[in-house]
This record gives sequence, structure tokens and C-alpha cells, in this order.
Amino acid sequence: MDFDNNILWSTRTFAPSRTRRVSFDNGEVLDELQVYGSYIYVAKGDITTEDTDVIVNAANEYLAHGGGVAGAISRKGGPELQKGSNEIVKKYGPIPTGSAVEQFAPASLKCRYVIHAIGPVYHNGKENEEGLLSNCIEKTLEIADRLSPPVSSLSFPAISSGIFGFPKDLCAQVFFTTILLYLKEHPKTNIKHIRLTNFDWPTVEVFQEAMVNIKEVLHLQEQQEKAKGKGEQEKNKENVKKGDGEKIEEEDTEKNKKQ
Repeated sequence: MDFDNNILWSTRTFAPSRTRRVSFDNGEVLDELQVYGSYIYVAKGDITTEDTDVIVNAANEYLAHGGGVAGAISRKGGPELQKGSNEIVKKYGPIPTGSAVEQFAPASLKCRYVIHAIGPVYHNGKENEEGLLSNCIEKTLEIADRLSPPVSSLSFPAISSGIFGFPKDLCAQVFFTTILLYLKEHPKTNIKHIRLTNFDWPTVEVFQEAMVNIKEVLHLQEQQEKAKGKGEQEKNKENVKKGDGEKIEEEDTEKNKKQ
């Protein structure tokens, strides 16, 4: 998908959902949004203990899980996780920035799969960092959607916002824009629960604020659409009245001719 961060604020990308809400054992949900048949949650918690079907790892292109979120997931997953990652790189080579790759989760993790998302290192904002981050988020969702048997839930960390230096507020905007557009463009997606799970308050608060902003935009758009719909109804009524008046006038003219 072509990435345009401004679309979040200029286009109606939301729709009410009838999806049944489910509970997860880990993390505190601070806010949630229902869109296009799915739920998006902002949560504070430890992604390594998430019990969603998939957890997403903020990885580098060599899948060398040394520090940050990757190191935490690797330590929780044990040697088996790193061994599997090494085999992937040996077979396919380094994973390009902006893409993602999956592997089965070790038994020490509650999830069924780990998807390694390769986010960009942030330099000056002029090297397509937003597009690359959006691409790896979208690729992660695409991979999750084609897993078999199907999965319905996954947990993302704030990819690239740690040691890769991506500004947290911009990271949150890219996340929400990409996820919303993906859900809009994939109405038959299996992914019904998307958790944005981070352990540190500064990141959690930024994502929570971004969700609040989205809800405000949604509310404003709904009000504008209601006003537009009401205006069109009034216009239709006027047209009906005008048409009835012209019909009566024509009937009177015919009567006068006959007389």
C-alpha cells in the first residue's frame, strides 16, 4: 500500500465493528477502538508474556536478538528461538528493512508464532523511514493473515522507537494509519484483535494519546456526515414540495383550458 500519514486526518477510514470482544491474560488495556470488524487495543504490559496467537518482534535484518524488545523475547523464548532465526537467515539471507518473516514460537512463549518485523533506523526523516516502518507493519499483518491454521490476535511493540531512534509520536501515527488502512482494504481479514503492547509509560502514553486523537477525528467525521445527511434530506423534501407544486400548477392549467 502507498503510505500517506495524512490520510488518517483527511479521510474516513473508520467503521463500527460487531466483533465480540475477548479477554487476554496479560497487560492492562488502557483504551480500545473498534474498526472494520476488528479491535485495536493500547496496552501496558510485557509483550514476552502476551497470550495472543502472534507476538511481533522488533528485529534487525540478521535476526540477531541482542537487546531491546528482541533481546527480551529471545531470553523468554530461549535458545530455540535464536536457533530458528539463525536458520531463517542462513536459508534466505538477511531480511530486508521494511519486511517481516515468521517462525513457530518455542514452548516457553504463550503465543503460537513470532513474526520478526524489520523496522528502519531513524536518521533524518528523509530516507523513507515512515514508508519502511509502514511496510513492515503491513507485511506483518499480511503474514499473520495467511498463517494456517488461521490466527485472530497479535501483539505489536512500538517497532523502531527504541534504540533505532524513531520518534515515538510519529511511530504511533504510522502504526494507526497503517493498521486502519489494512483493515479497510482487507474486510475478510482473520485478524480481529490487535494489541499495541509496550512496557514503558512514555511509549504507552504516546500511543494512548494517538488513539484519543483518532476517536476525536472519528467523532467529528460522524457529526459532519450526520449534518450532511440532514442537509440532503431537507433538500430532497424541498425538491418533492417543488415537484408537487409544479404538478398542481399543471393540473390547474389543464382545468382552465377545459373551461
